[in-house]
Amino acid sequence: MEYQDFIRDVMSLDFIEDSETADAGIKTVLRILTSRMEEPEGRELTERLPEPLSYDNLHQKSGPSVLISLNEAVTKISAQFKLEHTQASRLIGTVLDSVKRAVGKEGTEKLEHHLPPDWVSILRQGTAGKGQFITS
Repeated sequence: MEYQDFIRDVMSLDFIEDSETADAGIKTVLRILTSRMEEPEGRELTERLPEPLSYDNLHQKSGPSVLISLNEAVTKISAQFKLEHTQASRLIGTVLDSVKRAVGKEGTEKLEHHLPPDWVSILRQGTAGKGQFITS
């Protein structure tokens, strides 16, 4: 899967207006996702993704990793991109759907083993239906 496929997927969201915002959204979601994993597992995941999404690129300017829940990720992305919570959840689901396609079934199963239950739930659900998930 090429990086342009990730961009195209995110650009299909009606609230993402340009490729720069799509790029920033993809990288933010993946930075948060990989910060939820041990570094070796994060590197293994990103090795299966297109080059701009390497572990080093995602974490070069981010400072120390902070483990945040899925709810906190939605809130952070909402604030950073000035989105409603439902839009932020759709962005996360869309990026995770792209990741699943890029890494395949085996890669997705490995990924599930290294994430907390709230992240596994959205990884499995993805953008099914309206592409939203409920956070409590």
